Amino acid sequence: MKLVGVVIFLSLSISTYATNYVVIGAFAKKSNAVKLAKKTEASFDLNAVKQLYYVFVLKTDDHEAAFAEARRLQSDSEYKDAWVFAGTLGEGGSGEDIMVPVKVEESITFTQEPIVADTTSKQTVIKEPVEPVVETALDPTVSTKEFYFSVTREDGAKADGAEITAIDPKTQRRESVFKGNENVTMRSFNQSGDVRFECDLAGYRKIVQSVNFKTPSVEDGVSIEGNRIIVPFQLVRLKKGDHSILYNVFFFKDAAIMRPESKVDLDGLLAMMKENPGYKIMIHGHTNGNAAGRILEAGESGDFFTLSGAKEGRGSAKKLSLKRAEVIKEYLAKQGIDPEKMATKAWGGKKPIYDKHATLASANVRVEVEVLEE
Repeated sequence: MKLVGVVIFLSLSISTYATNYVVIGAFAKKSNAVKLAKKTEASFDLNAVKQLYYVFVLKTDDHEAAFAEARRLQSDSEYKDAWVFAGTLGEGGSGEDIMVPVKVEESITFTQEPIVADTTSKQTVIKEPVEPVVETALDPTVSTKEFYFSVTREDGAKADGAEITAIDPKTQRRESVFKGNENVTMRSFNQSGDVRFECDLAGYRKIVQSVNFKTPSVEDGVSIEGNRIIVPFQLVRLKKGDHSILYNVFFFKDAAIMRPESKVDLDGLLAMMKENPGYKIMIHGHTNGNAAGRILEAGESGDFFTLSGAKEGRGSAKKLSLKRAEVIKEYLAKQGIDPEKMATKAWGGKKPIYDKHATLASANVRVEVEVLEE
């Protein structure tokens, strides 16, 4: 989607990776990647971190050439969301999606930024081809519908605490967040009806499901019971080498002290460690930018979830990111997890998801968990 005449801050980084791919689509289903690759005489390969198949028209070591081709596709083809993936595709690969700005006459235009991921995630632009859908009893003109997001673990048991984010695949905007395994009402937010649901639960891989609000398809595993659309998610535990962002662990400003609502994700991580005694993890801390400043830490009470009695000091962004990773380790240790099974690493602002001045820059402040051994 193009935003004409508006200037927005986007992440345009200079890649540290040698290889660059010009990507025109990303798919959860390999068969859909094969279709687009055949149609466009392109190639495809697995993004191992996101578990999505990227279809690309150019692979080059020349960063500028990759950007030039992405801009050409945005201007002269139907692939207005083309972007550059810098890194390595295939099993064991890693890298990052990079936004490509495009100039147009008498205005500044940017294609909407694919959500950038460093070594985690689950965020990307998914452009599934429209597939045949079955007739349902649901009225496609209705603006609100009932949904039930069925979230289960590998053993079939319900997974409590999961959150499902509804995203507009055109704009990449997070429209709504719902709880799993509950009846919810959702309002249509675009004309096409296309919506991407992302299911997150600490300790599990992110699951992505694309559905059309107007005409949901059983081919995607969706079922319809009366006026209720049931969207299934079967979670898979993190495996060795996997990274997961603790999306719902929040810190007070300038503090290595967590907000109380962080307990849900922390307890999910705790359950993962207890259920998998062979796990060893690395807890990665990240900040938004690298500016030094004050750092608040838990006071003598040792309460990780309140600013009351907090100790104040100063330090670098890297020190703050380390303190935040360490407070999670300390919380887990107090709940009975062997400290020897947990390591920490501080990044400061070296690995942002967004430009530090972007609207969504708060997402740069995060903690990630990497499974080292299982």
